Amino acid sequence: MRTLNLFIIDDDPIAIEHLKVLIAKTPYRFAGSSMDARQAILEIEKIEVDIVFLDMQMQPLSGLDVVPQLPKHVKVIFCTSFRECAHQAYDIYASHYLLKPFGFVRFYDVLSKTVATVDKLSYLGETEIKRKFQFFGSGLKGSYEKFWYNDFVYAQSFGDKTIINFKDGNSHTLNQRIGKLLKKLPTTHFARISNEVFIALHAIDRIGNSKAFVNINGKVEGLDMGIDYAKEIMRWVSDNS
Repeated sequence: MRTLNLFIIDDDPIAIEHLKVLIAKTPYRFAGSSMDARQAILEIEKIEVDIVFLDMQMQPLSGLDVVPQLPKHVKVIFCTSFRECAHQAYDIYASHYLLKPFGFVRFYDVLSKTVATVDKLSYLGETEIKRKFQFFGSGLKGSYEKFWYNDFVYAQSFGDKTIINFKDGNSHTLNQRIGKLLKKLPTTHFARISNEVFIALHAIDRIGNSKAFVNINGKVEGLDMGIDYAKEIMRWVSDNS
């Protein structure tokens, strides 16, 4: 599973720096910060964020105003100097909170409890993105062809080449190793199921007997899943069941 990403929203630069120092002592990744709640909401929509440290007393948006505008999967740790505000946040959202000022022990205790609510999720399909296509070289220098993600079914490695199979039965061969190709594609749409094959998540019709079944131009194909890759696929299935 990927490292969890932490984001800070606070209009106090000193509070942000304090949290950055504490985050640096954890195994998690500092993904960014903002003193403007409205800008923070826009940034979080573009990047993978799992947990937000959110100040409650901000203008023009308070912490309570921000929460409904965050992606649903994002967990919130409220930060406030006022106990009554912390209780209010807990009553409304049942979220964890930190009373300012706080040290590393209290910080890490609250963070660990929050992480426990997200660490069983699959990293597959978590963060939505706006781009739905990818350009690939057509074989001619300086020539590229657009392929839409929804048309992909699966890709299979053959040494230095990778063959992409589409739902209409057509295929396309790229002079590129499968691992390098997959790095260009979003985990919102694609996942590796073995050393030789990656699949479009939307194309999976069913899972069974260590196979992922897809439909290509009306024909059902069962693709073998490697043991380690199958665990992540099954976790993703569980998350969406």
